[in-house]
Amino acid sequence: MSPGILLIYPVAGYQLIVEALVKVITVSRSYGSGGSQFARQLAEQLGYRYVDEAFIKEIEHNTEQCSPLLSSIEDEVDPGFLGKLVELMTNRIFYKTALSLCLYELAAAEDVVVVGAGANLVFAGYPSLISLQLVRSLSERVRSIAHEKNLTVDDALELIQDKDKEKSKWIKNYFDKDLFDPLQFHMVINLSLIPTEKALTLVTPFTTSLVDGISQDSSDAWLKNRLLERKAEMVVFHLGLAHGPTIEFHADGGVLTAKGVVGGKGEKEKLLEGLGKMSEVTNVVDQLKVGVLSRMLY
Repeated sequence: MSPGILLIYPVAGYQLIVEALVKVITVSRSYGSGGSQFARQLAEQLGYRYVDEAFIKEIEHNTEQCSPLLSSIEDEVDPGFLGKLVELMTNRIFYKTALSLCLYELAAAEDVVVVGAGANLVFAGYPSLISLQLVRSLSERVRSIAHEKNLTVDDALELIQDKDKEKSKWIKNYFDKDLFDPLQFHMVINLSLIPTEKALTLVTPFTTSLVDGISQDSSDAWLKNRLLERKAEMVVFHLGLAHGPTIEFHADGGVLTAKGVVGGKGEKEKLLEGLGKMSEVTNVVDQLKVGVLSRMLY
């Protein structure tokens, strides 16, 4: 069991140690807001692993190093699949599957603070999640970036606007959400009004109060189920089958339900056989239909 966050309160002459169940804290931030620095300090303060764009780029450019992409496949990995991994990363559906799978695997192994990458959306529904959004006034962001990058005010403003558009487009493309929608987060922190050090002191007790009453078992089960679903999706890609919104998976314990449409009887049999070989699967519920697909071949 993860140690979580340990808070010590004085109670009637002795110390009460409260264990929080938060395993994942996601931080979304506007460019130049100071959110990355905040997230790094938060991870250090809590003893969590800090994960940022460097990890995401590792998935994109060194896919063989992301073991979850291959550990989901029980058979010997096809060398042709290894060769296609970098190319597949340009595919929207595959990339989202790979990103989610690697982040879930990280969270299953240790407590993490994840910056960016739509992590709040990847972990949406996870009981042991706290999602934060860090904002700052545009004028302060411009001054900060101008100083950090040695730019003029106009150039810093243009860079910030370009970065905001780029991030917004990325979130829209992969998650069909608005990057700056505050309703997607547990807490929005304005670093123009609350200094970073003060904000850090607010987050830790907030995480404890939010997870009060959450079952560790239900939290672990959620993560295991989502991991199994993403691994099943990875098996589909490895088998070279048509993929997209036509095939969906739902995991409940070791029971994996596959539903949707496949291109033929042979594809269906191939998929069910591949899913049945997954070590975590105790039973595959077949809700697949054979029909005509608008095929996307990999």
